[in-house]
Amino acid sequence: MKGKNGLAFLMMLAIAGIVAASQVWKGPSPSGLLTTPTFTPTPTATFTPTPAPSPTPTLTPTATPSPTPIPTPTPFVLPQAKILDPAHLWLARPISLNEGGWVNFLYPYGTTGGGEYLIHHGIDMAGSPDTKVLAAGDGEVVVAGDDSQVAYGPTTNFYGNLVIVKLDQDYKGQPVYYLYGHLSKVLVEPGQKVKRGEIVGFVGKSGIALGYHLHLEVRVGENSYASTRNPLLWIEPLPRRGIVAGRILDAQGRFPPEVLVILEGKDRRETWTYRLGRGINSDDELRENFVFGDVEPGEYVLEVKVGPHIYKRKVVVEAGKISFVEVKAID
Repeated sequence: MKGKNGLAFLMMLAIAGIVAASQVWKGPSPSGLLTTPTFTPTPTATFTPTPAPSPTPTLTPTATPSPTPIPTPTPFVLPQAKILDPAHLWLARPISLNEGGWVNFLYPYGTTGGGEYLIHHGIDMAGSPDTKVLAAGDGEVVVAGDDSQVAYGPTTNFYGNLVIVKLDQDYKGQPVYYLYGHLSKVLVEPGQKVKRGEIVGFVGKSGIALGYHLHLEVRVGENSYASTRNPLLWIEPLPRRGIVAGRILDAQGRFPPEVLVILEGKDRRETWTYRLGRGINSDDELRENFVFGDVEPGEYVLEVKVGPHIYKRKVVVEAGKISFVEVKAID
């Protein structure tokens, strides 16, 4: 081929070669003529994506709640009284137990007996007419007779017939006196020395006494109505008995006057706190403001109301000893 037709033919062949490089032939046609080949495409694998497995949800374990511990209740323990050895139980009972000698606890030292009487500067002991009164300790008689001329109490004719003895034994360098009032008869004289257990007089109802009994006082430092102490802390308790003494304080640390104090145990006893001042004094060592005398040994609960609150203390009483209790109010 010449000219443009030859060039066209050559270009057709080149294109056919390029196509042949990328196609599959099925062979020559029966006529031997070049025909347009039928292209059978090689199947291309279809990519089927593998589904990602759904993540198995991780189960969050449910926490088992810890049981709330039930606190073990602490048993309530009452504060307990202290047991003290006798400080100065020097004096014998002034009336023989065969003749009485019981203390009247309805009219305690330092109180008005619940508002019934004058403030008591001593204690009263039971006795019948002409019951013998015994010296409580060795000493010298400093007063014997009546008080019609000299006031040994708040006024004259207060004690009636009386005896006052100065002990031979001092207390911390201070003289100690004991006084017997309301006697029917006096058997000793001033200046006379007496021994423990010696008869000094007889029970009566002279002075302001309303009935037969013995009034006993203890005076420390001087022979004065202003220097008294509670005799229950100076005389021996009854055999196989003890003493309960204590201090009741309000929220300001003061001694509230005539507050009822209850001692509950083998029996029930009541007393009141002192009305301090005007001759009523606490013991120099104990600084108490109430005392229970002649208490049978055993366990007791002491109860007192100060302000709006009730306070309790456990008390164990031992024979011949002092159980000391303190209660301080919180408000």
